[in-house]
Amino acid sequence: MDAIRTRIGYVQFVVSDNEIIAVMRKLCLDGRTTQLGRVTPQECREVTDFIVDECRGTNRQLDLRLFVNSIADFAQWREFEAGCHWKDLVSTRVKDRPIKIREAKGREERRMSKEM
Repeated sequence: MDAIRTRIGYVQFVVSDNEIIAVMRKLCLDGRTTQLGRVTPQECREVTDFIVDECRGTNRQLDLRLFVNSIADFAQWREFEAGCHWKDLVSTRVKDRPIKIREAKGREERRMSKEM
């Protein structure tokens, strides 16, 4: 890597967390589409706020890949395709390790409670 670095010019582009938060919130304005369906702007904003809180609690730097994957986690949970709550899935992504699950309801149990 050192040999390559001496032969090419490169620029290190550093983006602040506030700039990334602004981009995430802008992406929320129109909602997002995932393989499991559409996520509304309000749902996107809820996910974004949770990501920001989780990252600040762990001193992890924000990135847009975390945003995109977390939106997909939310959609998976909403469509009863996840075995745990979307917040648990996002927390696991942020912390890069398994965490204690907040909600251990089965898919059928969640589906039944939503229908009532």
